[in-house]
Amino acid sequence: MRELPAIPASRAGEHWQHVSFLACLWRTEARILRYLALENDERVWTVAEGRGQGQRAGPCADGRGDRITSGPEVPEEESDMHANPDLREIRDLLQRSGTVAVVGLSDRPSRTSHAIAGALQGFGFKIYPVNPNLRGPVLGEEPYETVQNIPTPVDIVDVFRRSGKVMPVAQDAVAAGAKVLWMQSGVINEEAAAYAEEHGLTVVMDRCIKVDYATLVGVS
Repeated sequence: MRELPAIPASRAGEHWQHVSFLACLWRTEARILRYLALENDERVWTVAEGRGQGQRAGPCADGRGDRITSGPEVPEEESDMHANPDLREIRDLLQRSGTVAVVGLSDRPSRTSHAIAGALQGFGFKIYPVNPNLRGPVLGEEPYETVQNIPTPVDIVDVFRRSGKVMPVAQDAVAAGAKVLWMQSGVINEEAAAYAEEHGLTVVMDRCIKVDYATLVGVS
């Protein structure tokens, strides 16, 4: 086997400086991409929040860790972090669901929540905007202050809120009889996940419902 040429000692320091710079640049890019993924008024630096709750990887559709968000893998038995359902379970729950309460939905078309809610409508879901600040219909649907105010039970509660504000949403979802608590990409709250699971809800955390539906179920 052909051996790779050795790095001259005189240039070794320069080489590792370059490697260190690239690693730093990659980490910065990752933070910026995750920062921009959320609502303009709901942006969070998930890396900073991870120090308190544990940073999680956002798996790709094939089960591999997302290159942007993945950290070192922790063996399941050594971690008390929430484990998402496997991809088959996520696909099945999306296929059997028909209604989605979108908590934190914005009436501004430029916002991520608005775009994703519109996509869910295109997939055939009935959406319910949940945001006490809304003063009129969004995407043709009347808004509600809480999930409990929705006059019919919902299958999925999709959360566009800061990670630290998810617990009240989880409590609202439980009280409303929802089946699934779904925290969008970058939204991570282990306590809220544990609470919802203890009360019988399926919990999906730090994943995009639009991407998962398009990838796992497909668009006809």
